Amino acid sequence: MVVYRECGKRILDLVLTVPAFIVLSLVFVVVAMLVRVKLGTPLVFRQARPGLHRKPCTIYKFRTMSPYSECLQEYIYNRNSIKEGGKFNGDFRITAWGRILRKLRIDELPMIINFMKGDVKLVGVRPLSLQYFNMYEEDMRNRRIKYKPGLFPPFFADLPKTFSEIMDSERKYLDKYDKRPIKTDLLYLLK
Repeated sequence: MVVYRECGKRILDLVLTVPAFIVLSLVFVVVAMLVRVKLGTPLVFRQARPGLHRKPCTIYKFRTMSPYSECLQEYIYNRNSIKEGGKFNGDFRITAWGRILRKLRIDELPMIINFMKGDVKLVGVRPLSLQYFNMYEEDMRNRRIKYKPGLFPPFFADLPKTFSEIMDSERKYLDKYDKRPIKTDLLYLLK
C-alpha cells in the first residue's frame, strides 16, 4: 500500500511541476546570465545535505554568496545569532544581488533539478545544511530523516518567526503528513 501511495505522490508531484518547469525555463536562463554577470562562476552552488534516511543528496541553488562562504558557516554561527525566519543575523557572505535573489526565492530555482532526480518532493521539510540540521533537537533530527525533503517547506505556509517556531511548523506538517500525505501536501501547496 505504501509503495502505491508513494508512486501516486511522485506522479502528482511531476504533473504539478513539469508545466511549471517549462514556464520557468526562461526565468532560469535569465537569472543564470545575471548571476554570471553579477557574481561570476560558479553559477550554481552545490552542497551535500542529509536527505531521506540520512542519505546525502546534493542540493543545487543559484549562488548568492561570495566564493567559499560555506567554509565560514561555523564562524558565522558562533558569531551571529539567528534572526527572524531562521537565518543568521548580519551574514556578510551574502552579496547585494544574492539578497534580491533570496528575497524573491529565485535562488532556489535550480532545486527543480533535485526534484526531477527524485531527491526532493514538492512539499516537505527543507533539505538543511549539516550546520542547521545539527541545531535541531535530536527528536526532530531523527524524525526529519524519515521523510524525503521538499521544494516547498511548511514554513512557507505558516510563516514562523523563530527557530523554535520553524521546528514546530515542521512537526505540525509531519504529524498531518503521517495521517493524510497527499491531502496534506495539496493543502500546504495551496496555502
